[in-house]
Amino acid sequence: MVYLRFLDFPVSIRDQIYAELLVPHIIKVDEFNVTQSLLFTDILYTNKQIYTESSDVLYTRNLLIVISTNSKTLLAEQTRNKTPIFSVPKNPSTVTQCHRFAMTIELIGIDDEATENGTPAFVISAKALPCFATSLIGKYTFRSGVGYGIAAVRMKVENTFRYSTARFSNLTFGRLLSAEHLPKFNCLRIEGQILEEHHHAMARDYLNESEHSCGFFGLGLDAYRHRVWFRMRNEDREAHNQGIKLETPDSQIHRLPRLLLRFFDIFWDCHNYRVHELGHNCSMDACYQFARMADMYNTLVQGYVLAAKRHPERATNSYTQALHAAEEGIMYLNRDDRFVRSKADTTEAAILKVNSAKTLLSLKAAKACSKLGDEKAARKYIEDAAIYSPIMFPAVMDRLAKLFWKTWPAEPLVTTTPILWNK
Repeated sequence: MVYLRFLDFPVSIRDQIYAELLVPHIIKVDEFNVTQSLLFTDILYTNKQIYTESSDVLYTRNLLIVISTNSKTLLAEQTRNKTPIFSVPKNPSTVTQCHRFAMTIELIGIDDEATENGTPAFVISAKALPCFATSLIGKYTFRSGVGYGIAAVRMKVENTFRYSTARFSNLTFGRLLSAEHLPKFNCLRIEGQILEEHHHAMARDYLNESEHSCGFFGLGLDAYRHRVWFRMRNEDREAHNQGIKLETPDSQIHRLPRLLLRFFDIFWDCHNYRVHELGHNCSMDACYQFARMADMYNTLVQGYVLAAKRHPERATNSYTQALHAAEEGIMYLNRDDRFVRSKADTTEAAILKVNSAKTLLSLKAAKACSKLGDEKAARKYIEDAAIYSPIMFPAVMDRLAKLFWKTWPAEPLVTTTPILWNK
């Protein structure tokens, strides 16, 4: 009698067995509910060879996708009946360390408990993408803080395995576009190689096209930025006005401003793509976006300045962070793709708006340098600011004059090389 071991079967037969055990089928129960067949993962732990073969089938045939969010409210109503969930990570850090996931999808909202970056919530297969897309609409009440619905989505291709770009794009983004009902986002960023036709379709079908949607989004973002600013300045007021309290660690002061910066960065890229590729007609021009991002960096800088005032014993570190934030803002806004001149951007009002934004951010950097005892850098930043804003010229020159009367330390606490605006 001849006994055949499992590994004696041809590879093609073994792959079929692995697929039956590890590639679950999605079953539609009724109009509103779906389910998923059972997954048998015990075979993964048989021996090293079987693990290698079976895990390859697990990841390549399912194309597993990590769903994450920075806000608990965005996925609060998500259930297995709405989206066939492949797994729920017990330890999110282990998920981020795995390099065999096909894609990550991050839902980004703004609220008081939101973090800058998302935390993995669950894993789904590519087959479940249409169900996941449909589950994001309907009775959900997202507290995104701006606009309505889920505010922003970031999709990043992590691993295409052995699939061609066209095949992988069809198995993932093609399925997203095949959903019965599509949610609408304020902005969307897609990172990685996909078919341009799918990128085009995602920007067309998944983004809010209602009248004045970009304007409402901008107003909402501004309102939230003003709220963050108010809370920073009023931490000692009565309870309902408190925001960043005295006991809050300085390291957390940047959390909300940085979330706003990340949020608007995604919107800016998305908006530019829609304008250039989809013929999106909108009054939100580049100079308007430039000034808004500069305002957000100013809010971030001011957060560190206020931290220095609250904790004088740690002022040097806080002013150093304020300086780095201002430098980061200047470098970001100096990028060629962040201000492309067009006819609309060369009007007197547009130039004034951009130059005022440059002036204010340079003055923030100068203030941080002054607090750190670096006279040369402070003077250079103020001189650079004086170039851009004739209206503020007297006030800027007054600041420059005050540097002559300031008592400077023998050695600066921090020495920096000024980062100046592109001419």
